[in-house]
Amino acid sequence: MKKTVTLICCVLILECSIFALAQEVQSPNTTEIKDLAKEVQYHAKLDSYNILYPLAEDQAYEKGEALAAEDFENGNYRILVYGLRPTDATASEEYLSQTYDVEFFPIAGCIVSDGIVGGTKGYNTTMKALLREKYGKDIFREAETAESE
Repeated sequence: MKKTVTLICCVLILECSIFALAQEVQSPNTTEIKDLAKEVQYHAKLDSYNILYPLAEDQAYEKGEALAAEDFENGNYRILVYGLRPTDATASEEYLSQTYDVEFFPIAGCIVSDGIVGGTKGYNTTMKALLREKYGKDIFREAETAESE
């Protein structure tokens, strides 16, 4: 009988400990989850441009054109950039972002391959042409004008 009572007490103490620990564990903050999800999405997008790295410049240019057409069709208006970037967007970048939903998207740092250079040229040339056609005007020149005002 004494062993049974001791066993029951141990089980109750264990259950109380587990319950107390469960109360102490905080559920993840919704904002933290959303921030983490955004970061994962950003890196997934960034990884999609890594295919440009090993390509020759002319091959990457063609691939960049195709990626721009695909992004445009999906409503993703981006200008690819690489190298050291300012911490804040320039006035023209801010204007294009707010007015036309154009995102300036970094795909590499300062060290780039011929593929990144060629792919960026092909992508941006194609995307700019598609956006000019969509809006019926040169939104990039408009942004430069807005920047100088």
